[in-house]
Amino acid sequence: MVKIITASRIPRRTFPRPIHFLMFSFYLLSLRHAYHLGKFSLSGDNDDYNVVESNIRDKSLPAITHTTVEQLTSAKHAGDVERYLSAYRAAGDVKPKMVWLLSFPNSGTSYTMNLVTHMTNQSAGVNYGMEVETDVQYPVIPAYPEGPYYLNIHDHLIPSFATNKKRILIKTHCKGICINCAAKQYVIKSVDNFEDGCRDAITELWNDGRTNKEHALGVILPKQTGKILSNGGRILLHTKYPIHLIEGAVHLMRSPLDNIVSRFHNLWDGENKDFQNKFPRNQNGFVHFCQAQDGERDLSKHEIKAGIKQDVIELFVDVPCYADFYRYLQWHNLANEMIIKRDLETIRIHYKEFEAGTSNDTTGKLLKFLNIEKMHEAERADPFESNKSYNAHYTNEQKKNILKLIKHVANTDTWLMLNRYLPEFEQGFST
Repeated sequence: MVKIITASRIPRRTFPRPIHFLMFSFYLLSLRHAYHLGKFSLSGDNDDYNVVESNIRDKSLPAITHTTVEQLTSAKHAGDVERYLSAYRAAGDVKPKMVWLLSFPNSGTSYTMNLVTHMTNQSAGVNYGMEVETDVQYPVIPAYPEGPYYLNIHDHLIPSFATNKKRILIKTHCKGICINCAAKQYVIKSVDNFEDGCRDAITELWNDGRTNKEHALGVILPKQTGKILSNGGRILLHTKYPIHLIEGAVHLMRSPLDNIVSRFHNLWDGENKDFQNKFPRNQNGFVHFCQAQDGERDLSKHEIKAGIKQDVIELFVDVPCYADFYRYLQWHNLANEMIIKRDLETIRIHYKEFEAGTSNDTTGKLLKFLNIEKMHEAERADPFESNKSYNAHYTNEQKKNILKLIKHVANTDTWLMLNRYLPEFEQGFST
């Protein structure tokens, strides 16, 4: 376990030099109790490493001032930064409207975001600063410089802050998604805890407080103290933006049979040669990976201690990669509960709907929800890969057992969303 202690973030030269040190000291003292320990996993979830997590205030940061654009970032990016800041200044008090793209990992998230960007010339956003595709991090709302960030802003993708209609799609996986972890790390106790993960913005920093990418606002955090992650001397700063910044959600779902196999593929792509040789990226590799995962679990101890009910645990038997199926169901259950609790305007999209024949209706529904006009046809985006169906990775008996688990664990809204996938289980289940 790696513990990190961070100080607060302060924009460069916010205070006059003569009183800078004194005011900075008072500022740190005033924020001392605003921080508490959270967790983060290198696999994309916030469950494996202890880090400091700060609750972002609803009020704006102190004014960020710079004498020249060159002080913000290198001359290489000065033009894009200047256009970004000019758009921000022109907007006045108007803030971009943000809509969550709620997605369990490997359910078509990247495809959906790229499709929107290519069709509209408007960048989507991400909670995760390390995923920004450009050399500069551009906050969606400059008053919240720690994120969310635009995924890819350059040239024609400079945002228009002044619009009162356009909505920015913000990628979030919330929490409870770690793929190779114990039950205590993925069982989520409440919808409030799940929501905290949804609005968790993560910025990767070097140990002197600089972001690992240049920051459009020139934000430099005070030098970090305490232990840091050993990967190149980097740390991960967690901040939570307020829920009132979110005015809707796009709930994305993929077939559970396909989603779990795709998760294995994604893990495989990032692993070392030993792992890849042991578990080939095919049906046989998936089968053996699930056997290894399931064989390491002590169902009578860890799952019960984490809070999973006995009747659910009994259904884990003979379900391959049962923990990931549980995570999938828990995630969608909590997403639906949060949507209802927060009364978020929501549309639900299934990844398969982007396939040829239905894609025009689906993309039209999505763009209408985001209040964005289509500027290009979908052909500009990456092609939809219709061959990513992995039904054959499971035996008929396994599909029957998976369906029993789904019917038992899924809440009403999740079950309604999953109904369309019942034909995939027909060979292993009869009514």
